[in-house]
Amino acid sequence: MKHKKNVLLLGAGGWSREHWIANVIPSFTDELTICGLVDKNKEILNDSGKVLKIDKKHLFTSIELAFKSTRPDFCIVVLPPHVHSTAYEIAAKNNVPILSEKPISDNYEDCQKTYQLIKAKKLKMAVIQNYRYEGPIMTLKKILDSGELGKIDYIVARYASDYRKAKSWDVGSVYDMKEPLLLEGSIHHLDMIRYLSNSNCKTVQGISWNPKWSTFTGNSSTLSLFLMENGVKAIYEGNSNEAGNINRWHQEYYRVECEKGSITVNRDKTVRIYTRDSNGLPTIRIPPILSAPPSGHHKILRDFIDWIDGGKEPETSLNDNIQSAMMVFAAIDSNEKSATINVQTFLPTTNKKI
Repeated sequence: MKHKKNVLLLGAGGWSREHWIANVIPSFTDELTICGLVDKNKEILNDSGKVLKIDKKHLFTSIELAFKSTRPDFCIVVLPPHVHSTAYEIAAKNNVPILSEKPISDNYEDCQKTYQLIKAKKLKMAVIQNYRYEGPIMTLKKILDSGELGKIDYIVARYASDYRKAKSWDVGSVYDMKEPLLLEGSIHHLDMIRYLSNSNCKTVQGISWNPKWSTFTGNSSTLSLFLMENGVKAIYEGNSNEAGNINRWHQEYYRVECEKGSITVNRDKTVRIYTRDSNGLPTIRIPPILSAPPSGHHKILRDFIDWIDGGKEPETSLNDNIQSAMMVFAAIDSNEKSATINVQTFLPTTNKKI
């Protein structure tokens, strides 16, 4: 019989309180016990601790002390990206498996360091890429994988939100970042390109910029062209200052052009298959949307628990997610150098000293 697992939750406010504590953890109360909660803000920590009904002695403002004082079977990291690497280091020192919100880190060096450390310690680590597990995307993916439309030629991915008003994108310090869209937002969309194409990325050539009417300091828009290792091409359009045609979070537009037709999903969450009949006339078919889990987080947490229990490695393990992360940093590098960048040269090696 599988034992109930002790989990250390790092982060008590923001997305942790809004989604993990409110929606995800209550679905796993028969399998998980939150043995400790960490946040530097004592007021938020105590408030979320009451919601989770955690004894005050299991509330911590120090990550180091939290790991020393609890015996977690794994930890969940829901902290600001710039703190991730510190949390990973302490978890690794205590040999505790890690399930983390994206991104691995907000800088390339910490991504390298984390990958090398986790591989050296032979720890299990997975990263949340919840967008993969939404009904329309699951439907699109199933049709592509079935071969019904033949081989994939290219993918168009579009994200566009209206964040023209200062601070309307209420995530971290995005309005002061050098590359806010690529660094904070694009990981969802670039991971989706890998997911739909069934391939890692070979090269990227892109530009990013900031329109004069933007309230961002750094580059809030981007256009990137990716060549995948299996020959599929992908175009990524990202816009943080959209004034009309919105494709915001969870409402992105994807179009996949294939050998025997094309398939799309838009903000209406309807999947459409475009083909030609035997007479050459256009046809449009709308397939039923597959049933999805309550959220992608539920699916990934389920897979991670099963992995801890000896099951198969999750689709979004560190081994997989490092590829999506390197697409982000390679795209930034391409913009800075005005050059085509080999994404695979960005991958960290595991033969360096930790």
